[in-house]
Amino acid sequence: MANKLRVYQSKKTQLYQRGVATHSQKWSSISLLLLFLLTTFTPVIDTAVFQQPPSVKFPSTRHNAVRDFVAALQMPEGAFINKLTHARAEQRLGSCRNAALTLRVLNAFTVIDSDAMIDFAIDRQLADGGFVDRMDFWETGLRDSGYAVRTLGAVNAVNLINRPGLGEFLMSCYLGNGGFNGIPGSSPLYGWILSNTEDAVACLVRTDQLHRVETSDIVDFVMERYCTDGGFAWNPGEDHAVLATYYALSILSMLDEMDEITSDLRSATLDYVMIYYNTETGGFFEDTLARLIRPILILQMLDGLSLVNATKTTELVFAHQSHRHGGFVGAFSNVDDAAYEELHRTREAVVVLDALGTLGALDEPFTVDEAPVHTGDNTPPTLYTPPPPPPFTLTPDILGMLILVTAIGSTFAIVIGYIVLGRKTTRKKKVKKVRRKRRR
Repeated sequence: MANKLRVYQSKKTQLYQRGVATHSQKWSSISLLLLFLLTTFTPVIDTAVFQQPPSVKFPSTRHNAVRDFVAALQMPEGAFINKLTHARAEQRLGSCRNAALTLRVLNAFTVIDSDAMIDFAIDRQLADGGFVDRMDFWETGLRDSGYAVRTLGAVNAVNLINRPGLGEFLMSCYLGNGGFNGIPGSSPLYGWILSNTEDAVACLVRTDQLHRVETSDIVDFVMERYCTDGGFAWNPGEDHAVLATYYALSILSMLDEMDEITSDLRSATLDYVMIYYNTETGGFFEDTLARLIRPILILQMLDGLSLVNATKTTELVFAHQSHRHGGFVGAFSNVDDAAYEELHRTREAVVVLDALGTLGALDEPFTVDEAPVHTGDNTPPTLYTPPPPPPFTLTPDILGMLILVTAIGSTFAIVIGYIVLGRKTTRKKKVKKVRRKRRR
């Protein structure tokens, strides 16, 4: 029995040793295979991952960052969106205006398809001569027409639109007192008449149709809004506002009527605007880019830019340029969030730098985290088509109108018939009398 147990244990030990040996051989083969793979593909992995170059080698300057950000916002239809995250269907004439003015200042139209942008703007003019902002809009407006004219003006293509038609549309918005309404035939929105008038004047001037209105009426309309303590109000008798002051001065500037601003009015307006200036940061109001452009342009029109520190203001503008894609944000607290990079704010930044005479600072080195690419919904926009007319239905009102018209028409016909028949009868009687006399 003892011998059998020894034999059994001996066989068990041999089987165990064989299993260990087999297991070891398997792991050795796997280890050799892994070593071969690592040896073969490590250079590729090292080059592709661990030594990967920066995701974007360009742009190398702030100027190029802005240029490429704007170019990435152009859609296949030729128009622009305001943010990289916006849907393709949200392309607008307003964004075309922002892109065109930005690239004109940067002298960088070669990065976009200018012809496609021009075609988009021209196609937004409808039969009444006005323009719509989007492809799926159908109601023309003065603001949208201003977007179109400013877009085409930036690329010297205003002559391609129906200018007489636009002039007729603008005059349909005229209120007769020097001001313009935003939409023909609608109730005037008095809070926006001044801005609408600024758009109208821009269109009239750029299309050589200023002769359609009396410029003196427009000047009087503007000067009625001047406040004795400086600045302009939205409406006569109201308090002054920086935005209203900008629109008023812009109108006078386009009309070449800045002589209306006497030295006393100029000093009072400058004092009013400079109340909001922060000497430490070089900004206005809350030191945001969104609240900077209007005061700067007001100072430019009044030759008062020497009152601000151009270096500090330029640094404030650059604090709003995002390293995500190179666009600008409205408040520097959002500078790291790509969702706040806007074409609208980018235009404002470039315009401010141009006004300050510091565009050269855009040539300083600048890097972005990633190349600007459209990430919004890419569904093409649909062109608006008017709905078919509703089928004719005989309503009680229409039926009553038809009965009334029929009754009036029948009465008129009877009266006319009696008159005609009466004349014929009278004539016949006269003829008979004449014949009777002749017979006698």
